[in-house]
Amino acid sequence: MSPTLRLSEDDLILVAVMNTVTSYLKRHSTPYILLYPDMKFVNMIREMISKIKVPESSVACASWVADNVPPGGNKVSFATLAVEHARQWYEQSNNSHHILKKLQFLLQKSTVERILYKNNLASEEILPLIHSPYHLAEYLIEKFSLTIDQSIKRIINLLLSLPDYLLPNLCEFLKENVEKMPSIQRNRLLFCFVSVFDVSTIAEALGWDANDLESSLIPLLYKTELEKLNFSYTLKMLINCDKTELVQRMLSSNFRNPKVLIFLCTPMLRI
Repeated sequence: MSPTLRLSEDDLILVAVMNTVTSYLKRHSTPYILLYPDMKFVNMIREMISKIKVPESSVACASWVADNVPPGGNKVSFATLAVEHARQWYEQSNNSHHILKKLQFLLQKSTVERILYKNNLASEEILPLIHSPYHLAEYLIEKFSLTIDQSIKRIINLLLSLPDYLLPNLCEFLKENVEKMPSIQRNRLLFCFVSVFDVSTIAEALGWDANDLESSLIPLLYKTELEKLNFSYTLKMLINCDKTELVQRMLSSNFRNPKVLIFLCTPMLRI
């Protein structure tokens, strides 16, 4: 007679969670990315995992769920749940720090991934960059530059959607890399960061004077845009010039240039 396999209560819950998730995914299979979580499903799994007594097992269970659900709202919810359980385990054990860090990274990637799908940016070139929100923002500034408004709005939406705990790290990345960037990329990124944070925060992070940054940022941004269109202005000239004359000059010599026409439709003259 074969010995009877005895499972602990925690093991039974783990099996139940795995079966429930697998069954749910089969029933709700779809080619579309669901941006918002199915809260009935999320709360049911949360309740099941909360009954697991061993912290390490609850972390393993929550992270398994997060790894196996597709990108979108559910994945972010379960990655958040995994981090919550890992943080509780971390408070009780000295050996779980690396697990907490790993799951925080999973949560970050899942969150950024959802943001990309939400903003119709989830291309093959962009998705591999979800591990680094900074490099993702940098890529978007480089590649999405048909108009200044298009580029800036994409980056601002991305930054506003990121969880708060990532924002200080982005300021540090900005400080380390701002001087290395081409001027147009630098000024666009500064404008985006100032829009999401505030002038004082960015100026302090960079060691700059806040008043100087505020007064010069927008003119600098459009100065570099004009240079791309072969209109050379110093910063002082741009600030003080007659904007009507500038428009007339641009139109008279570049009326058939679509880039000039697109640029003139941006709020560039409000400086």
